[in-house]
Amino acid sequence: MSQKIYKNVPIVEAACEVVFDQSSQINADYADQIYELIKNRYPEKKVVTNYLPLIETSSHGIEKRVTPHEKIQFYNENDSKHIRISQNVLSISQLAPYTSWNEFLENINNSIDTYRSVVQPESILRVTLKYVNKIDFSKAMNEEGSIQFESYFNIYPHLGEALPQQVNSFFLNLEFPIDDNSLAIHFTDLGVHILFELKFNNGKDDVNFDNLMDWLNLAHDHIENVFEGSITDKTRKLMSEEE
Repeated sequence: MSQKIYKNVPIVEAACEVVFDQSSQINADYADQIYELIKNRYPEKKVVTNYLPLIETSSHGIEKRVTPHEKIQFYNENDSKHIRISQNVLSISQLAPYTSWNEFLENINNSIDTYRSVVQPESILRVTLKYVNKIDFSKAMNEEGSIQFESYFNIYPHLGEALPQQVNSFFLNLEFPIDDNSLAIHFTDLGVHILFELKFNNGKDDVNFDNLMDWLNLAHDHIENVFEGSITDKTRKLMSEEE
């Protein structure tokens, strides 16, 4: 399927996360070394702390607690391009305005090369390519303030005749196997906007440093095809498709 060009690009975030093997010896100052290599393009940096749930079993029973997980984030001056690093994980993201896949792929490739030059991981464990789309449906609302989903999407919540037909909000989560990979769809209502997220994971597919760029191109093609297959011409018109 050829790439569609829209005047109102719905992409609010494109992200690629790579998880490397844990055999590499990471120096305490690895973040500073990476920053020195990218500071011309990513002059800003900060520490981002996420709190992850941890469940442990002991003689006293099951204990639940949260542990802090720090990531170093580098970003450009207008806060549209981010690189996040933590032990064995590299994440590259492009926020709106999104320009093109070729530009984003080049950014991914350069970031991975920089990370490898400092950390020197031996292999890749997992790769995820994600696109988050936010589509404005304010002009498509009916008199009741809702959207006729079947006219705009080929994926939507089905309601039987015995059920109320008015929906205030919804969340759909689907996952499809694609060869040895998987593609997940998260589809949710945000009032006058629809948030449509597509995430492609390598699963059992072997991804290494030699075939990573080919795999990412394949992942992007699948994401693009599924997105286009999920919407109708009415949605394309809302996004002002260009010839």
